[in-house]
Amino acid sequence: RGWNWGKADFGKAELAFNVRNQPAFEIPYTEISNTNLAGKNEVAVEFSLPGDGDETGTNGALGGARGRGKKAGGSVDQMVEMRFYIPGTATRKEKKEEGDEDGSEADGEDDQQNAANLFYEMLMDKAEIGEVAGATFATFLDILHLTPRGRFDIDLYESSLRLRGKTYDYKIQYDSVKKFFLLPKPDDVHQLICIGLDPPLRQGQTRYPFLVMQFKREEDIVLDLNMTEEDLENKYKGKLQPRYEAPIA
Repeated sequence: RGWNWGKADFGKAELAFNVRNQPAFEIPYTEISNTNLAGKNEVAVEFSLPGDGDETGTNGALGGARGRGKKAGGSVDQMVEMRFYIPGTATRKEKKEEGDEDGSEADGEDDQQNAANLFYEMLMDKAEIGEVAGATFATFLDILHLTPRGRFDIDLYESSLRLRGKTYDYKIQYDSVKKFFLLPKPDDVHQLICIGLDPPLRQGQTRYPFLVMQFKREEDIVLDLNMTEEDLENKYKGKLQPRYEAPIA
């Protein structure tokens, strides 16, 4: 474990970390798979896990940082997470909208906020984490997850689903879903939905090969899919209904 006090600069294509005004390392945004607030003043940055050499960012034919990292890409060990400790507060400038009461165009307002939160929000924006193309087809709010533990909102998209929690935010491709189980609990009150993932969901050094959600058996839900009749007919050919009124699990 290495400790360095320095300054992080958000560039156009990478995050640069400088120590004593000298560049220490750079992280291309394309190599960042997720980021989370690990504490009040701590931000965890997770890196993409490769499927093969072409996906590691170390393929020399692709140029740039990929070529420079080619030697390291052949090693057994790979860095999968880095944490930044960011104390204090920071200032974000927000532009005023035209037509304010004073009638003047805005020079900007200073907004003081937690420095770690600001770093997290900027990294989410720069690395485009959590952004999913297309409209949300359906949303389930405040779903209890036993693994990983917590409550998440679930957004369903055309090719992926997104888990949105208070601390963690995940995007899961449907191609990663390999198994699906509906299991009754012995209490005769709850049902469990278990989803097998490959590659598994990762939270720090912990991997979760299964998502486990808990629902009440007799809890009904009314859900209207955010899809046109044309999409339902052409893309899914009767596999989906435009409206559901049934138990949630």
